[in-house]
Amino acid sequence: MSGKPAPSPDTEAAWQEYLGVLQACRRRLLAHERCRDEGDLARALYDIQMLAATGFNIYVAPRRSHPNFYIHPVFMPFEVTWGQPCPDFMYRWAIVDGRNTYRVWGRRGTTRWAEIQVLDGFWGDPELRHVANIDLDQHTGPDGAFEIIFSPDRQLGEHWVEIPRTGRNIFLQSREAWWDWENDLGLQMRIEPLKILSPDEWVLSEAQINRRLREAGRWISKNTDFNINMISQIIESAGERNAFAVRWDGKDNGGHPNALKGRMVFDIAPDEAIIVEAEAPRAVYWSFSIADIWYQTPDYSYHQSSLNGAQGRIDSDNRFRVVMALEDPGVHNWIDLVGLTQGMANYRFYMPIDGYVPDPVVKKVKAKDVLAHLPSDTPRVTPQARREILARRARSSLARYGY
Repeated sequence: MSGKPAPSPDTEAAWQEYLGVLQACRRRLLAHERCRDEGDLARALYDIQMLAATGFNIYVAPRRSHPNFYIHPVFMPFEVTWGQPCPDFMYRWAIVDGRNTYRVWGRRGTTRWAEIQVLDGFWGDPELRHVANIDLDQHTGPDGAFEIIFSPDRQLGEHWVEIPRTGRNIFLQSREAWWDWENDLGLQMRIEPLKILSPDEWVLSEAQINRRLREAGRWISKNTDFNINMISQIIESAGERNAFAVRWDGKDNGGHPNALKGRMVFDIAPDEAIIVEAEAPRAVYWSFSIADIWYQTPDYSYHQSSLNGAQGRIDSDNRFRVVMALEDPGVHNWIDLVGLTQGMANYRFYMPIDGYVPDPVVKKVKAKDVLAHLPSDTPRVTPQARREILARRARSSLARYGY
């Protein structure tokens, strides 16, 4: 009678390596000089567990022979926000094999813009390669419907996108920009393989799990180091804290090739506020949002921690101003810091018009003196009005995720 099967030596080794990665990443975060209070420490502890969950969802769980466009396994509105996802974006991720042929179809909706970015590998992979960016409006008919074939071999028709045959970890990453949260109609999108690769991946082998676990560990470690180093890079580029560095996001790291981002490391006391102003943006999409020091987007459903071009107000002198503060200053363009006294601010511009590059001006003031530093006609918001704004914001934000 055969005995109970035991994990192989390689399985035990892979598991111990993975646990070692988690422990090393946890230590790096908790020992960092920027982890200076209990809130920073708690967010670091949360970050490690969030990265572990996402590493599993991205590297261990996917079945490339039967892909889906994932939403909840990668980002959620306040539970999972590694990598500082944009509060206005709905992200979808399908992971496919370059040997197969896939049909992607759906209906466009009314959001500001929607695209599919094709990556050979994923953010953090050692050989990540940008393959293509597909503007869905270029593939959508008058009725809003679209259909695109992704395959290594040329297909008949104009709606075909080539994927590299040698890629085993190809990401079809969709971004969809919600402009009017309450009234926009979202994208509908599906994917199906046009053949089933053999062997089927419904049940993974021990060797496959070991390989995927090591990939997840590598991603967690890479992500941890990136998050730690990003703050230092922004400060170095800007020359100091509370100042912006503006650069193209680029496609080499998996970002959008037509995205311009102004980033700032903010550092304020509880009784201070930061006023950021710039000429009214000129871009297909733009927004202002924040992140903590570990590159996590704070809650944007129940807090006004971001504003886009439809939500924010342009002043009469054609300048956009936001007030970053812990407490509500009673102005429309308040950015709620959600308890953060240090973190990152991001000015996102997608498809800037006429090559426009913003030049934000930053001023730190006492919170009680904010109104003295704003135009006299700055729109005011009463506590009751703020409660109503936040209630509508939460409903519309969560509705995107089916809540």
